[in-house]
Amino acid sequence: MVCLNPGKLKETFVQISLLSPHDGSHKLAEVSRPDSKSPETAPATITDVKHLSSYNWMDVSAPTIAYPGSLPLWSPPKKPQKLEKDSGLIFVAQNAARHPDSPMEPLFRALYIADPSFDIHIVDFVTDRNNIRELLSFINPNLGKSRTETETVRFLEPHDFRGFGHAFEKAYTTSQLDGSAGHHRIISYRFGDMKFLVRHETDGYVDIPSQLSTRAKGPENDDLSSMLESLSLDSNIGPSYPVPIDFKLIIKEVGKVVPIESAPELKTCVFHKPIHIEEVLPQLWVSQTPNLVRAYHKGDGKKEYQVDLRKLVTVIKEIIKVVRENGSAATVKYDNLRDRLAVFTAEGRAMLPEDLYSKFDNNGGKQSQPRYVHRKSRRAKPTKRLSYDKALHVIREFLRYASKFTVEDIQAFTSKPVHVPSWIFSESVLVPEKYLSSAADMVTDQLGPKGIELIGGKEWWKWRGPMGSLRAEFIEWRKDRKERLQDGEKGRNRVMFYVHGGAYFFGSVDTHRYQLERHARSLKAQVFAPQYRLAPQFPFPCGLQDCLAAYLYLLDIYKSSEIILAGDSAGGGMVMSMLCTLRDRGLPLPAGGILISAWVDLTHSFPSVAENTALDYLPPTGFRNKPSRAWPPLSEDEMLTIRQNALKKGEASKNHPETDILGEAPSVRAKEDSLSVVIDGQQVEVKGQIQMYATNRMLTHPLVSPVMQPSLGGLPPLFFLCGGGEMLRDEQIYIAHKAANPSSYPPKDAILDVYDPTREILNKYNPTYVQLQVWEGLCHAAPTFSWTHPAKHMYKAIAQFGAWTLSRAQKLPIDILDECEGNGPDPTTPDERHSSQGQRIGKAGDPLPPFRNYMICQTVDQDCCVFPLDHSTVSPILQLPPAKVCTLNPKLVKKWLAAQAAFDQKYTKTRRRVEKEILDELVRGYDTLEGESPPPAALVARRPVPGIMPQRTTWKKGGTLLWNRLVNRHNHDRDPSKEPEKDEVISDSGQASDSESDHHPTS
Repeated sequence: MVCLNPGKLKETFVQISLLSPHDGSHKLAEVSRPDSKSPETAPATITDVKHLSSYNWMDVSAPTIAYPGSLPLWSPPKKPQKLEKDSGLIFVAQNAARHPDSPMEPLFRALYIADPSFDIHIVDFVTDRNNIRELLSFINPNLGKSRTETETVRFLEPHDFRGFGHAFEKAYTTSQLDGSAGHHRIISYRFGDMKFLVRHETDGYVDIPSQLSTRAKGPENDDLSSMLESLSLDSNIGPSYPVPIDFKLIIKEVGKVVPIESAPELKTCVFHKPIHIEEVLPQLWVSQTPNLVRAYHKGDGKKEYQVDLRKLVTVIKEIIKVVRENGSAATVKYDNLRDRLAVFTAEGRAMLPEDLYSKFDNNGGKQSQPRYVHRKSRRAKPTKRLSYDKALHVIREFLRYASKFTVEDIQAFTSKPVHVPSWIFSESVLVPEKYLSSAADMVTDQLGPKGIELIGGKEWWKWRGPMGSLRAEFIEWRKDRKERLQDGEKGRNRVMFYVHGGAYFFGSVDTHRYQLERHARSLKAQVFAPQYRLAPQFPFPCGLQDCLAAYLYLLDIYKSSEIILAGDSAGGGMVMSMLCTLRDRGLPLPAGGILISAWVDLTHSFPSVAENTALDYLPPTGFRNKPSRAWPPLSEDEMLTIRQNALKKGEASKNHPETDILGEAPSVRAKEDSLSVVIDGQQVEVKGQIQMYATNRMLTHPLVSPVMQPSLGGLPPLFFLCGGGEMLRDEQIYIAHKAANPSSYPPKDAILDVYDPTREILNKYNPTYVQLQVWEGLCHAAPTFSWTHPAKHMYKAIAQFGAWTLSRAQKLPIDILDECEGNGPDPTTPDERHSSQGQRIGKAGDPLPPFRNYMICQTVDQDCCVFPLDHSTVSPILQLPPAKVCTLNPKLVKKWLAAQAAFDQKYTKTRRRVEKEILDELVRGYDTLEGESPPPAALVARRPVPGIMPQRTTWKKGGTLLWNRLVNRHNHDRDPSKEPEKDEVISDSGQASDSESDHHPTS
């Protein structure tokens, strides 16, 4: 079904179909069966019935329709005849079976051929008869059995029950059109103050002389005929019409129009079980078919079923309301267990070819002011590409499924080794202890006494436990390594230090292996990736210490001008904290920084976190996992109850003093500050820890949420790459502008008073050169989908910026791989090279244009064409007052608390088991650190309890191995004899320059 709302509240174009929801869909709402007291008081009648168009499906291989088509002629049986049972393919939904790409397209094609000026804006609802019949069956099960259809198209298999319905039609009808496979009619009428367009299949027509009235065939009180508009038979071929080049549906103009009054519905039944009118009445009434062969139709049923019809109006309006609020497409599924309708999201599902959407944008030759949301979604969303849409749903479903497992399970799954392809050189190294010690000193100095107090001490986070020594890995293409070694020291000029993402609690070098290989290939560089410690067992600042130690190790091998830092998601936030620490501690800064969907605000204070959920795969209410000893930590009230229970055990007093259990043990003494938020006018205290990476009181710390840094000036050039459809979009736009203009975006006074009381840092550093690219409609960390069309250009853009920063730092030309060249023709035509933002300025991955006010702000469309960023779209983000940045959003906190409460209720037994484990641990006692108060979830607080941290194994996990093999197919050169074209980047005085040769890589 299609819902069209003609400007009453908000114009939308949405899809509803009674099908099973697409994988990864989110439930929007449930629609219950209306009670007997329906809110609709006006009579639910059908009026103003009009025949609009018709067509026949042709039985050929390519999807072909004949307009206006022709019905088969019905001839009543004159003598008994033996029929064979139905055989062959029988379509339950013929339009979807013959044209699955767009089942609604034939309806609109036939409609606009019959009436090119038809005003679609007056229509509220476009649907098939069967869909309304299904809704009526849901409202009143006596009208028919509500069924859950798992597919749009269903064929009767040989083992299914077969009757004589189709054989009966063939025996007593004569086709008027050779090759016809079914006739469909399109009518309009008003029903319950809504305008309907209804399509239905018609079995045949009765050859009634034109001078006779068909109304004489029925009773006097049968007023169906009075509502029908008679149409004369016309076999003339209609006028020709333009056909778009990319038509998949073939249209032939042939046939004749048959009056609705002449069209019967043909029904068969078992002899001893006659047809009951209730079984077919909804079908006849919805399609306004006045004749029924095999049973006499006495009336239209409006009076007998008025209550049901009013309920039908209520249900349809409720569905439209839910979908309109979602602003996109939706799927409606009947839940037979809960006996209600469930409305799910259905992003990326096309209803019609693009040329038909122009009909919805024009009304009588005048441009309609509102835009239809669905048309925009198809033109401006990357889900129009199947590979991207599938990848988005796979990741979304994986994260949903992962919530059923513990944090330890997810860490174990994402830490399994993955096969290294033969064309890749990989070397694992151990970072010596001296670099860890130096990094620890840097972190201590950067935190200062106040920061050390907040994190609970200066020693606990240095403990590595089962992680052992810090490991890192060099990744490089073998042919590039061979060239580099042949060039000697002169060739060792490119290293990308990469920090993987994963919300700080999962992921590894292995999960990102293909991405790292792709970066190495695009930049023709080595990639160096540390395996840093993960939360919640090793919370802040454990990971920061590891990454700084790895950087110090790299500095002893390469010059800082030969290194660029890069990271995605949490890794991007880590890179920002690293850069600020290196700057403040006076250590050599790298040549540049690349931040891919950087997570820089752990409080989720920016609007896009609540708004951008339909196009992203991140969980709308945050990551949740089955409770375990590692996560989540219990609140202080829960811990106090457990400590008191521990004292009741006799062995407690024998093994440990009472004070150790009640409050002196660091493992239970470390408590996070609770947060207070005003929700619905009431002060609500949030006691549980929100983020795994840091306790609640640390969420606004500048090293945890870099958006709170007093200044982001004085850093090397930065490249911010974010998706326009991701939840973290706004914070990346904000921090990019903050880096380029530090004094205009200071943190709130409460932060400055603690971390920069004299405002020295705020005004100390010069602005940072920043390139910002916002990719329209893309999700979080889109380069993860490395085989997709946008990702290919993303890697090129990243390599282009990396080459520019290295060239600028080294004052040498840098060549990179142009892997987008020759991938296909430019999909845009000359008249499409402009957008509402301005004129197209190139393709993603082209050489950098000049900086303006230390910034290059760009937006990239779905064809990877680059346009200037429309600042009017980002000004609301940049105008946020400092007091609201990094401040908890009450609406989000309310959603988080509700989701957490539901999750806790789901895993009540599991939480009780965890509490028992804690009780046993308290009785056994902990190996404490004097004077230290680590966070409750920190593994060091529970020493020497075994089994909390997953151990690395040497066997390979099938899931990650399969993923790596699939994506690596796109990485290996298909033609080894053909060397890829290289781009050369030369930089001068900090200004981005054009390439020596003008090139425009195509998509």
